[in-house]
Amino acid sequence: MVRYSIFTLVRNAIAYHAHWPQAWRRPQPKRSYDVAIVGGGGASALAGR
Repeated sequence: MVRYSIFTLVRNAIAYHAHWPQAWRRPQPKRSYDVAIVGGGGASALAGR
C-alpha cells in the first residue's frame, strides 16, 4: 500500500508520475445495475451560476 505524502508526490512528479502503483481494482462490469448515473456535471453544472 502506498503512503501518500508530499514527499511521495514530489518524487513521482519528478519521475513524470510513471511509478504510481494501481490505486483501485478493475472489476468486471455487472450484468445489471440498480442505478445508472449519466453525466457528472463538470463545467456545464457551473455555467448557470
